[in-house]
Amino acid sequence: MAARSVEVTLAVGDAAWDTKRKYYDVISEAYYYAAPGLDPYLEGSGDETSHHLTEGQRRQDHIFDVTLPTDAEDHANEMCSETFPAGRSWAKLERGDLFAGDDEPPARQREAMKATAEKIFRAIHASNFYLALNTMAMDAVVAGTGLMKGSISRDSAALLDFEAVSQAEVALEPGARGSVGGYHRKMDLTRDEIRTYWPQATGLPEVDRLEKNGKPRHYRVVESVYYDLDDGIWREQVILRSHAKGTGDSEIWTREYMVCPWICWRYALLPGEVQGRSPVFKAVPGARTINHAKRVRLETASIRAVPAYTFVGEEVFNPNTVEIGPGVFIPVGSNDPSNPTIRPLEMAGDVPLNELVISDERQAIHETMARNAMPDPSGAVRSATEWLKREEQHLKKKHGPVLRMMEEVGRPVLRLVAFLLQSAGQLSELAALGRTDAQGRPVPFRLDGTDVKVTFSNPLVQLQQISDALQVFNWAQGVMQSFGPEGLVAGVAVERGAEVVGELMDIDERLIRRQDDQQAMLEQAMQQGGQPPGGQPQGGMPR
Repeated sequence: MAARSVEVTLAVGDAAWDTKRKYYDVISEAYYYAAPGLDPYLEGSGDETSHHLTEGQRRQDHIFDVTLPTDAEDHANEMCSETFPAGRSWAKLERGDLFAGDDEPPARQREAMKATAEKIFRAIHASNFYLALNTMAMDAVVAGTGLMKGSISRDSAALLDFEAVSQAEVALEPGARGSVGGYHRKMDLTRDEIRTYWPQATGLPEVDRLEKNGKPRHYRVVESVYYDLDDGIWREQVILRSHAKGTGDSEIWTREYMVCPWICWRYALLPGEVQGRSPVFKAVPGARTINHAKRVRLETASIRAVPAYTFVGEEVFNPNTVEIGPGVFIPVGSNDPSNPTIRPLEMAGDVPLNELVISDERQAIHETMARNAMPDPSGAVRSATEWLKREEQHLKKKHGPVLRMMEEVGRPVLRLVAFLLQSAGQLSELAALGRTDAQGRPVPFRLDGTDVKVTFSNPLVQLQQISDALQVFNWAQGVMQSFGPEGLVAGVAVERGAEVVGELMDIDERLIRRQDDQQAMLEQAMQQGGQPPGGQPQGGMPR
């Protein structure tokens, strides 16, 4: 398929924005209660507005309780630190099934995969990936969709550069089977900013004169990246919208990508939708209730501290105009039968019920945001099994989002970084095993198990590994209790126990003594007339 024309690209983008606007109310309300300080829907942002706020204006005056904002921020931080811990290699690259028929020796392929993984993670750790990831995760936790874009850096010491992009700037074009088929981003940029993003852009305004207010002129730019199914590539089009009388929309930059430069994480996804949904969407009703209850409680407390007063006055009492507040005097015709001149206004309301509502809603928000994992450490001593079970329940609450984060962030990031490094000539090991297309361009690895297999390492995976290891321990213990030591030695390959458990728990292979090494140590000890390692009598370790 040939590249889209400017008119078609803008039409497809407008359709994506029409779909995006259907979510404005729910997304805007999520920011309003969970992250008002990060709310991107500001007055003056073109046609993508929701709140009537100006830049720099206070945005948190309506917040009386920080339960949801705190839980949302903590949840985003946990998702990042648990799934992609900074400074660690959170995945392994191994040879896939496609390599099985290659002429390259398997040992060389394994070494190439190991060296490739090391270079990839060195490049990731040296870049701003983790900063962009945290910003992206906050967007996903609050608004349901988080976005970042990766590229070769042009203006920093690091080789790679990751840009976290607000979901408010991008509309998603639906692809096949729930995937994202295109990204349409609206930007207001000066001429110099356009040249920074796309140095070789053509057709820019010849003069970027300063306006009377001393500010450089901004131009509306549309950046569209979409997948070309026929050619199997991602195409990027940058379009400068009509900026002066007599000018039309013009294409100023085009590029082809073998790997999509965009990383998109949808926290949760409903069938038929391309926009993600967040846990904050479910927690907003509780946050709204808590804010209202606390506001009422604070108002009641202030009036109890400095009560309003009624006094006998000549004015007629009007309930439609009366204002009740601390220290306010309200004219009435009569106070009570004794007719005092002034008396405090009696207040109604059930404060304990208010507290109960707040407590229940806070608990519901904690449950929604997966914040009730560990018991109170100041209580009774907890067993290791209880802590493990609670951690297992805690991670199961985030099972879906963690899996989606690994598939929509982890795997695409590894694939993109590998391709960028390979294109820059920084992955000679991978290039030696790689393939090229008809034009001689490097073909990116799929990292789906076909050619390269990716194994993630995070608490969710580690918990499953611990569970598998405990199953081995429980089985061996059951055999021991049922049949005694002789039955254990006869029925269980104890000499392979450390090796099997080490592999289940993903222990560094350098620490695992293989069966061949164990046998060699045993034979050496027997030849020297001593006992086998560990003090076992000769013949006690089955062959």
